[in-house]
Amino acid sequence: MSSLAPQPRRKVLKAITKAYGFSLDREGGKHSVFYKQGVLEPIVLPRHDEISPGVIRNICKIVGVTVDDFLQTLRHC
Repeated sequence: MSSLAPQPRRKVLKAITKAYGFSLDREGGKHSVFYKQGVLEPIVLPRHDEISPGVIRNICKIVGVTVDDFLQTLRHC
């Protein structure tokens, strides 16, 4: 497993919407919530400039990919 550093929100957003098919359900004051039909748990993305490693690991768990696969997807976004 590669070292995980905070990632830019813009790239994470692009990955979960374009590569993994999630769509924006609603936006609150501090978070955006994304759903995908067939996936029970939503992705809750904080509105920070950078997304922390813990949130990225949680996204990987929800999407069902490894951290390395997710980072590879980010490189292509």
